Amino acid sequence: MILDLRTLGELPAKVELEGDAQLLKLEMPDVEAVGILQVHLDVISGDSIYYCRGDVACDMKMECSRCLGSYTIRLDGELDFTILKAGEPGRGKGRRRRDEAEAGERPENLVTAMITEFEIDIDGPICEALSLEIPLKPLCDKNCLGLCPQCGVDRNRTECECKHEEVDPRWDDLRKLGNSNQA
Repeated sequence: MILDLRTLGELPAKVELEGDAQLLKLEMPDVEAVGILQVHLDVISGDSIYYCRGDVACDMKMECSRCLGSYTIRLDGELDFTILKAGEPGRGKGRRRRDEAEAGERPENLVTAMITEFEIDIDGPICEALSLEIPLKPLCDKNCLGLCPQCGVDRNRTECECKHEEVDPRWDDLRKLGNSNQA
């Protein structure tokens, strides 16, 4: 997604962007952005620097970790990044901040652009914000029954005939004692 700095007008500015979510390059297996990607940003400016803070929302198609079925979930992430215009002459505090950034004290959320560039690709911060919202163990429903460990049928759709005895191996010795007293 492209943020065009020329369209901001007077700063601080509120920016609303929409785009095709499938164009995002998420590097996560079994996760796909679908539908419309919505970005809301508040942009303020300092000496040759833009501070951007807001949120991003998108539908994600992923696989349930219990039943392995595909489902879609709405994710909302927080955006917080800085755009530093490289190559611009600066004075005072702005120059000091740019020198610090060039000296290796760069914040993690820094996006650097050349002074002639007004169209900034913000896909990196967007992907990062959405990736942080993806659940570690995605579930299509909190009451998902998952797959039968014996026959493999999806227990959300079909009841199987398998007997499911939950046996805790820590009780085996005690169970043997009970069986030896009955003999």
